[in-house]
Amino acid sequence: SSNFVNSCLHLKRYGDFPAVIAKLHSLKSSTPHMEDELNQHIYYLELLYSLNTGHLDRGLALAPELGEWLEQHAGQLNKARELALYYNLAVIFLAAERYADSLPWLNAIINDGHSDSRKDIQSFTRLLLPVVLFELGNDDILESRYRSAQYYLAQRGNVSDFEQAVLGFLKKLPWITAQSELLEHCSRLKTYLESLLAHPQESRTLGLQELWYWLESKLTGKPLAVVMREHLRSGEPVQ
Repeated sequence: SSNFVNSCLHLKRYGDFPAVIAKLHSLKSSTPHMEDELNQHIYYLELLYSLNTGHLDRGLALAPELGEWLEQHAGQLNKARELALYYNLAVIFLAAERYADSLPWLNAIINDGHSDSRKDIQSFTRLLLPVVLFELGNDDILESRYRSAQYYLAQRGNVSDFEQAVLGFLKKLPWITAQSELLEHCSRLKTYLESLLAHPQESRTLGLQELWYWLESKLTGKPLAVVMREHLRSGEPVQ
C-alpha cells in the first residue's frame, strides 16, 4: 500500500488517492495501536491529496477533526508523521489565506524543536513563520522571529543557498513601508526560486514550491489558492 501510494505521488496520479483512502477506511483494526497507525496514514494521505490537487475544501473540512485527533494522541504518534501532519495542516491554511489558523500548527512544530525528526520541516517552518506573521500584521515580532530562524539554522549548520536567500528576504520584511518595495523584494526572491525550481534536485526542497506560490500571489494579486491550482500540474508534489 505504501509503495503504491509513493508511486502515485511520484507519478502525480492523485486521482488514485480517493480509492486508496476509501480502501483504508474499510480496513478493520484489531488493536488500538493498529487503529492509530491506520488513522494517521489516512489523515496523511487526505492532506497530500488536498494539497496536490488544489482541493483545499477537502483538507479544510477535515482539519477540525484532525486537530482534535492530534491533540488526543499527542506524544503517541510516530514523530516524523506527526510533524508532517502539522506542516501540511499549516500549508493548507496558508493556501486558503487563513493565516491565523496556520499559526498554531507552525508553532507546534517549533515547540517540538528538540526532536531529531524531519529537520527539513523544522527548518523551513522557522522561515515560513515570519511570512505568516507578516500577513497577520504582527510587525512588532517579525525581527525577533527572523533572528530566531537565523540562529536555529546557524546552530544546525550547513545553511543552504535557498535558506540564505529566504533569510535575506525576511530580514527586509520588518522595514518595508511601501507596496512597491515589497513587490520588488518579492520579485527578486521569486526569480531566484525559479532558478532552483528549474533543477530537478533543488526543486524537491521542502517549502520551495509553497513559498513560490505565496510570492506569485503577492505579485499577481491572485488569491493564493488560485495560484496554487494554476501551477500544481507543473510543480513538485508536497511531501
